[in-house]
Amino acid sequence: MLKAYIVASNEAKELLSDKKAVSHLVEVAGTLGLVALVVALVFPDVQTAISEIWNNMIGKVQDFTNS
Repeated sequence: MLKAYIVASNEAKELLSDKKAVSHLVEVAGTLGLVALVVALVFPDVQTAISEIWNNMIGKVQDFTNS
């Protein structure tokens, strides 16, 4: 388990050190945010589900960056 974590951590650090890759990740996150906004405006009933998914994703990103 620790080996897998170390490998994943090294891969993530390598990815995040590449400015082009980080820029692409930010672009994808922004696009996902816009899609979620449009879906929430068109289908108000899915706002709760989108909110939960978004909060889970942000929480995991924060956990990852804090470790």
